[in-house]
Amino acid sequence: MPSLRRSGLLGLVLLASLPRTNLCAGEPFPTLDRSLDILVQQADSGDAEAQFLLALYLQHSKPMLEGGEVDYAKAIDLYNRAIAQGHAGASFALGRLYDKGLGVKEDLQKAIELYSVAAKAGHAEAMGWLAASYFAIRDDTFAFIWANKAAEAGDAGGTNVLGVLHHKGYGTEKDYTKAMELFHRAAEAGECHALMNVGGLYYNGDGVPQDGLEAERWFQKAKNCQSEDAAFISEYTDKFLGRIRDGQMPEPLREARPGSTEGLIGAAVIAAIAAAAAAAATGDGPSGVSGHDPPDGEWKAEFWCYTDFSDSHPVNKPTYCKNRSGGVWDRSGLFDPCAGVDGWCDGFGLGPKLGFNQ
Repeated sequence: MPSLRRSGLLGLVLLASLPRTNLCAGEPFPTLDRSLDILVQQADSGDAEAQFLLALYLQHSKPMLEGGEVDYAKAIDLYNRAIAQGHAGASFALGRLYDKGLGVKEDLQKAIELYSVAAKAGHAEAMGWLAASYFAIRDDTFAFIWANKAAEAGDAGGTNVLGVLHHKGYGTEKDYTKAMELFHRAAEAGECHALMNVGGLYYNGDGVPQDGLEAERWFQKAKNCQSEDAAFISEYTDKFLGRIRDGQMPEPLREARPGSTEGLIGAAVIAAIAAAAAAAATGDGPSGVSGHDPPDGEWKAEFWCYTDFSDSHPVNKPTYCKNRSGGVWDRSGLFDPCAGVDGWCDGFGLGPKLGFNQ
């Protein structure tokens, strides 16, 4: 879920801020080696904060300062020791490792467990990642609950997730005005994906007058934003910047279809959907059952997914398609005729990377 995610922990542990160095007044500031010695001593003595800081140092700072591979085994041991003493930051940090599959096998459920511990202890960033994780598994109720908590706690990433939920109408009513407000708030706090999302709303004309120049300005801001997802953001915004500069703006979709996610839609795509509807109008109508494949007789054109008909090299993308009765269908990992990145397709088309608001 790329446009939901944000940069995580700070990459450098500032040893100058180490607690309880027991320095006498007037003693010179300790060297890096001396500071590390103090940190190791405190960690070995059972200090949870020192264990957490030392783990961060091993994971982030040491490779930057000395080169070499991250000692994940040692860092994970330190995180676990701090977690055993109730350290919320350590729970969050270890959750990030499980989320990204660093030093451990990738395990989103384990990450959710660890994020939950930290979030319930008041860790704002953990709240935001917990919301994003629930969104990833399509538990929209808990995604909305924790995104709200994260936004109230001032976490920019969680604020962005809340904007996505309002834009999509997941776990709450669809509200473009509220979504734009939240994206702006997150963008002002430096959330790179929120910058891209603001541009997306201007590009689509979702709740605001469609404005190519304003969309271009926000997409460019997103491209220049420093993020662990910088490569994805650059690739994605380049596509839309190219379309804007070529005058290929979409026709804004003014009325939402029941059960659909709003997106880019043009006359040619509408015609394609109408043709698909005529060809697929068999059976008694759409069901509200969820699964992997629609049942026999399902009205295929009642499913709405996001795909690019003009993409000459379509690539499978994880997606969920919805029908008008609320059935949700996981079409991930399947190759379909209209698989791609953006645009509308019938129920056999793959859709977007969840979270980018188009």
